[in-house]
Amino acid sequence: MTVTLRDYQRAAVDAVKREWAHHRSTLLVLATGLGKSVCCSHLLRDRQSVGRSLVLVHREELLQQMRGHLERVGLSVEIERAEEAALALSLTPSDCVVATVQTLKGRRLERWPREVFSQIVIDEAHRAAAPSYRAVLDHFYCAKVLGLTATPTRGDGVGLGEVFETCAHEMGIGQGIREGWLVPLVARTYPLESVDLRNVSMSGGDLSGPELDNEIVQAVYGIAQRLVERAGDRPTLAFLPGVASARGLATALATLDGVDPDRVASVDGKTTPDERQRITRGFLDGSIQYVANCMLWTEGFDAPPTACIALCRPTKSMGLLSQQIGRGTRTLPGTVDGLATAGERRAAIAASAKPDTLLVEFTGRYRIDLAHPAEVLAGEPLPEEAVKEARDATTHETEDGEAKTLEEVLEEALEFAEAAEAERALAQRRVRVKAVVQYATHPVELVFAPEHLDLVEATKKAVRETSKRDHKTCKGSGVTKAGHKCKRCRGTGKVRGNEWHDKGASQAERDYLARWGVKLPASANERQTAAAVTLVKARGLPSLAQVKTLRRFGLRTDVQKADAGKAMSALRDADWKATPEIVAEYG
Repeated sequence: MTVTLRDYQRAAVDAVKREWAHHRSTLLVLATGLGKSVCCSHLLRDRQSVGRSLVLVHREELLQQMRGHLERVGLSVEIERAEEAALALSLTPSDCVVATVQTLKGRRLERWPREVFSQIVIDEAHRAAAPSYRAVLDHFYCAKVLGLTATPTRGDGVGLGEVFETCAHEMGIGQGIREGWLVPLVARTYPLESVDLRNVSMSGGDLSGPELDNEIVQAVYGIAQRLVERAGDRPTLAFLPGVASARGLATALATLDGVDPDRVASVDGKTTPDERQRITRGFLDGSIQYVANCMLWTEGFDAPPTACIALCRPTKSMGLLSQQIGRGTRTLPGTVDGLATAGERRAAIAASAKPDTLLVEFTGRYRIDLAHPAEVLAGEPLPEEAVKEARDATTHETEDGEAKTLEEVLEEALEFAEAAEAERALAQRRVRVKAVVQYATHPVELVFAPEHLDLVEATKKAVRETSKRDHKTCKGSGVTKAGHKCKRCRGTGKVRGNEWHDKGASQAERDYLARWGVKLPASANERQTAAAVTLVKARGLPSLAQVKTLRRFGLRTDVQKADAGKAMSALRDADWKATPEIVAEYG
């Protein structure tokens, strides 16, 4: 059965073709459920006459799904993986080769002629910066390259710009929901009192999986009770940080009253392929309601019936959180097909058996820097005030007991953050002070605007982070490895706080500024004084001693420090006499 492209899918395919006309590589970013594989199959069919295509995936499930999409549009497909080898040379070559990146390396890669493929597609392209993918792209250096992903970010901070030259087309979860292609989200947040995230270190830019698993496994019974309470009869997919917590949650769910143990399962990397297929079929046909998953179905698992996502892996990664949430945003088959407007599609979803998807988020104590579902919907990190407001909104019940949609939560959180920023800006304007460089011919007025204070804050933060690292070598002794006194404890061994104190300017700071003739008001505080120093240096003003000398010889004083230095040098060379030449140039 051939699938007709939706308008945005046709626009995406056309955009890729335009980018390929000028660049070797480009990226297609579509949220989970918007049809990346459908776009890929139609694109490769349109370019069938150009030459063979290679599709790279990293898991067996993705391989079979991609194979199905390609064959549905009439393309012939060969498989390159551990137990199967596609024909590198043939009188009747296949249109496409779908290969696992783990297989296509070493001798398996070298047996392929470098010019055999005209285009390469990388599924889940946020992985494409890895050496295994780059080796394939370097080998087939003539082929055009397309990356498919729902999350164009990596947890290790490596930018996809190192692999892909452009982004041809992008459509996120928020836009997909607004336009009626994806199911709306409702979020509930439950802090886990027994989970102390201070015990979890960082690894690869996110919370360490094994350490997080040790924390979450202690809370699985509490998670199970909340999940059954909120999920009702919804097909539920739970994401957990490790094997122990995934299996522990499945065991806890199976012991609860009202839950059929036969409708509970867990999957992880040790689950056999046959068992995994059995669980997948059961989840899709409804015979299994709860699946506790250890990071296995984060990518490439298409299950439209999924109506509840249990987020049991606190994370700092928006990419990871987006992948997890995306498992539940697909509409039921046929719900929005043939409907022309966003309003019609949204109404059809609301009237369907899956009017929304419930996100049940479980977090621990003492971490406020975790990614929130509202940020995924927004498509970018939110201000701290907005995240806090969104988390509060999803944690506390409304007066009527009904949860707001995540769209409503996001809108209100952004309004709150905007109001907070406006209030903060107003407060900063109220406390502005002025320092006048008194000696200049035309007095220069230095106003400490919020951006100057922000610059000072950033500088102080960098200093604190440096002193924090230095203190690790001190270990409370007060002496660093280099034999110097530790800046963080001042040699006492007692760690000082990291807070920024809004204390008054010191006399040393006032004396320093006095060298430039800057007299601070008595009310000036530490931040404002630091900003004054920053601004004076940025202005390149001459020192007070230079100004006094220039004024004594009748020369201009409203000059830059460099020009004042040149005038001083000229006077010195003339035995401290204001010659006509010096007066003409500097007077």
